[in-house]
This record gives sequence, C-alpha cells and structure tokens, in this order.
Amino acid sequence: MNAASKDIVSILNTDGIGTEGTDLFYSSAPESPDNYLLVVDIPGPPVEELLDGTEMRRNSVQIQSRNNTVDAATVKIEAALADLKGKGQTTIAGSARYIAFWQDSTVFDLDEDKSGRFTRSVYVRTIRQGV
Repeated sequence: MNAASKDIVSILNTDGIGTEGTDLFYSSAPESPDNYLLVVDIPGPPVEELLDGTEMRRNSVQIQSRNNTVDAATVKIEAALADLKGKGQTTIAGSARYIAFWQDSTVFDLDEDKSGRFTRSVYVRTIRQGV
C-alpha cells in the first residue's frame, strides 16, 4: 500500500488539479516553482485488522498550497479540497481503496517565506483499505 500522500497526489494529478513533479508533490517540494501543491503524510494510529484479515488505515495528510499571492494559494487549495470531497470509494490500482475523505481543519496560513511566497494549509483525513 502506498503512502496516502502519494495516492492523493495521483488523484489530484489525474483530475487536472496539478501535474505531478511540476507543481504537485508529495512528502517534500523543491525550492521552485513558486506555485505548487504539496501533500505530506501525518503520523496516525496503527493499522487496524478487520476480522476477515483486511487492513484498514485511518490516515491524515497536510495539503499545502504555496503561491505568490494569498488569493491564488487559497484558490488552489480549495480546488484540491473540492476534488477530494467527491472521491469516496476511489480505488488506486495496486495500493488502496479510499472509503472517505474529509476536511479535518480550516484552511490556515503558514508563514510567508523569505522569497515573499505565501503558503496556505489544511488537514485532510481518510479511511482506506488495502487492495
């Protein structure tokens, strides 16, 4: 099973929210481009095993949107959230079946970086099952 961040980037890439490796990244992002979405895994509870032996995972990720303006960062993070809200029951081949996604925080600001770029962030939780 892939990391949740990798699967979420795959979903967002497929749906045209960004292009993986160009302006859409998981785990870490390069210093450039100025404008991107980054999905980072957050440690969560241990894997749960159902009576039939199926693994269930409750994961959290942080989605960060960096851009030259706060408004542009907000638009991009809201597009990612809107896309994920409709993705319950999505299967990523060879990885997991995502049962549900939900927003787990309000969108909040991180510090402006030394280059004057703004980052907005939100936490998203998911429940997924191995395939």
